[in-house]
Amino acid sequence: MQLVYGTTNSAKVEHMQQMTAGLGLDIVGLESFPAVPLPEIAETGQRPVDNARLKAEAYFSILKRPVLSADSGLYIEGLPPDQQPGLFIRRVEGRYLDDSEMIAHYRGIAAKLGGQARAQFINGICLFMDENTVYQEQGPQISSPPFFLVDEESSRRQPGLPLDSISKTMDSGQFVIEVRQQVNDNDSAMAAGFCSFIMRALEHYARVSRAPRIDGLYGPGYDDRVSGGN
Repeated sequence: MQLVYGTTNSAKVEHMQQMTAGLGLDIVGLESFPAVPLPEIAETGQRPVDNARLKAEAYFSILKRPVLSADSGLYIEGLPPDQQPGLFIRRVEGRYLDDSEMIAHYRGIAAKLGGQARAQFINGICLFMDENTVYQEQGPQISSPPFFLVDEESSRRQPGLPLDSISKTMDSGQFVIEVRQQVNDNDSAMAAGFCSFIMRALEHYARVSRAPRIDGLYGPGYDDRVSGGN
């Protein structure tokens, strides 16, 4: 089964492919549809899951195939509420930052907070199957573990995921980008949360739509309480 991941960021597509590798899905990004004009989506939601739904619905309306979208909010301890990046991780004072500008900006924040600050990405996800069936979720089960945002940089970078180069894990103290290159993304607790959401959503959709079961896709522990299911 193919799911479109609603982003043009190839690094994010690769990350989602790695996290969900055990599900047997064909996850492709928006770049797989070069002939289809895709609009810039105004992310006006109040929460990550709201923006995820806006993107999934917009891309589904054009592509007419199942779309999976996600969005994140970044929250940094020590910053007052009116200075939190929140949903505007890349957009600062109305300007969109490239990878190098993001690294410089967030290193500056870490420096002001003593060289490192505890931070976390709160994630929201939405799977738009058809006009009448939408699944969405937001919460700790699909969010990143807390990490340290630091005023130093790894020698490694991955285009599209710049903050991984200035973030360190709280347990090992290694840069996130270095840990990711050592450990499979599908082994993380966050990956388990994403996989659980997708499995439950597809199982529920197979039931309500009387679609054939996809062998090997659905694991144990399924229940009907898919957040946002119609």
